Amino acid sequence: MFHASRAFLILAFAMSVRQSLSDSTSEPPNFTAAALADLVAQSKGLLVGDVDTTIEVRSFGRRPADSAPPSVDAVTASDEWDTSRVDYWQSTRFLIARDEMYVVSRDCLHPDPTLCFEQYNVWSNGTWSQRVRGDGAVTLFGEIAAPDLFGYSLVFNEMDGRFGSARRIDQEIRSGKCIDQSLDKGVLRYRFESPDAAGRGTRVEVRAELSPQFRLMSYTIEGFFEGDRARPRVRETYRVVEWQAWGEGVIPVEAELVGWSAADPSRERPTATQAMKTYRRTAICEIENMDAVNHLFVTPMPAGTAVYDDRLRLSYEIGKPMLAVEGVLYELHAPLMEPPGDNLSELIRSAVRHTAIPTDTQRESSSRLVTDDVASDGRNDGRAPRSWWPSTCGVWIVLGGAVVMGTAAVFVVARCVRKSNAC
Repeated sequence: MFHASRAFLILAFAMSVRQSLSDSTSEPPNFTAAALADLVAQSKGLLVGDVDTTIEVRSFGRRPADSAPPSVDAVTASDEWDTSRVDYWQSTRFLIARDEMYVVSRDCLHPDPTLCFEQYNVWSNGTWSQRVRGDGAVTLFGEIAAPDLFGYSLVFNEMDGRFGSARRIDQEIRSGKCIDQSLDKGVLRYRFESPDAAGRGTRVEVRAELSPQFRLMSYTIEGFFEGDRARPRVRETYRVVEWQAWGEGVIPVEAELVGWSAADPSRERPTATQAMKTYRRTAICEIENMDAVNHLFVTPMPAGTAVYDDRLRLSYEIGKPMLAVEGVLYELHAPLMEPPGDNLSELIRSAVRHTAIPTDTQRESSSRLVTDDVASDGRNDGRAPRSWWPSTCGVWIVLGGAVVMGTAAVFVVARCVRKSNAC
């Protein structure tokens, strides 16, 4: 299931790069952006194979911090925090097969697992769907986003980019401008700015172990006050602290996300703050019986399901002859029993157009779709509840949320979203 040639190519490439650097740390390294990006891309442990893996994410909230951010090298282990005060705890199962993915996210803080918030996402045939247990609605998107707070789960699983939607770390490195690099005891430190982020004062630092095999150890993002590159406004460091063998290489089993934010009186934050989040893999195995899981990659849409298609700003209800497109309501000749797909244009051409909902019966069947889905750009935008992770609409960088409110981290995309059903 894993390709032997892949491991050989990675090893050969890494050896050739290290050869060019020499064993001495007195000479500065000379990594090109392309060379480092290739190593990062080739080291992903879950880009191939069919796997079932679960991770847990916990947040320990904010606490006061020094006015200046700590050194990137400073050790900030989770045991230095009051882990009894967890303000966020989510378990996410990723079942990955071929070019499809099934994701279940659960709120572990709720005392009754049968009542807690539970979200289902499916990526299949180029569509990312979301539904929530107990809610008869489905939202459809054209791109994948990680369902956890800050969206680091795809990076933690080392499969960002497998489905062609997430903006990958290696892509950021490849397009970035190197501003500094060093090599110490086999650990490469590489700092760069992305062309699209340089104007906003955002810098990134990658730390990677070159031997005995390449491993991405940490990824730090710094945002600066406008026009002042000497004073960081926010800093976020994602760091792998434990690995496990998998296939021909290793994958993360424990990771930490440490954020620092400067004082901001305008946001009622009189002092600098620091926050901690942990990632832990609780299970992983290869999928041996595909027939047993194939049904999971089909999003159920029984009669009565309210559907919102974010790609077309389209809403309808399965079993009803009404279709709303960007605020315009159409009455169809027959009830919709499945997503319209390629038949959408023909359905609209043959439908009766209403500029407003004309009857009480139609209002009852369609008002929820029109008011909640069409009229609101932020309705359950399919990626995750808003309280789980805020993000910037249409942007791939997220430096925000409970750790570093409002700025961006570099690898996942999602629009601003809100929870459609709370515990």
